[in-house]
Amino acid sequence: MAILPAVTNLFQGVGITEQQFKLVSRQEFSRTASGVTIGRDLGPALWQASYTLAPIRHEDVLRVEAKLHSLNGVTRGFYAGDIRGRMPHAYPDGAFNDTGVIASFTGSTMNLSGLPAGFIITAGDYMEYDYGVGNQLRALLQVVNDVTATGGGVAEGVEFRPFIPTGTPIGGAVRFKNPRALFTLNTDGYEQTVIDSLFTQLSFSATQSFLR
Repeated sequence: MAILPAVTNLFQGVGITEQQFKLVSRQEFSRTASGVTIGRDLGPALWQASYTLAPIRHEDVLRVEAKLHSLNGVTRGFYAGDIRGRMPHAYPDGAFNDTGVIASFTGSTMNLSGLPAGFIITAGDYMEYDYGVGNQLRALLQVVNDVTATGGGVAEGVEFRPFIPTGTPIGGAVRFKNPRALFTLNTDGYEQTVIDSLFTQLSFSATQSFLR
């Protein structure tokens, strides 16, 4: 069976009343007899999310359920992000040119160029970029320090989490508007609650995926 393209409009036309969106490390640890903790990473940290949708009228909720069914369980991805961070803190109305590119990077620090003059990056802002063969993968990073770009649109020392993935392209576009990651549903699918004679409420959880 061919891999279907990720769904980009899963939340179109619906509201979200509850959300959890957090970065979860994949680690293990042990403690020595003297109490020293020894930890190690088993893989990159992944974003995990859960959403509860606003109540939807019965005659309309089936359309949303059909979108969820089109994900084929865990085999097809969809794009989603943190509803609290759709725009940078300094630009809540999105009134800026989203023109940044990756100038250089280390594992957790990036230099950007091509930004608007004096562009303000605030700890907590999200940014996304595509990478890999044919830009088939998506990275979602959260900035953890405050940086202001120069008059020439250069921002140096932008620190972020999780660590940058292998294959990140120098010169690749970085986007601060509506940044999202690729997710797949968790294996428990979604929950359906009929509230009354008119409305149904849906909820589901998902984990960041590199499946496309």
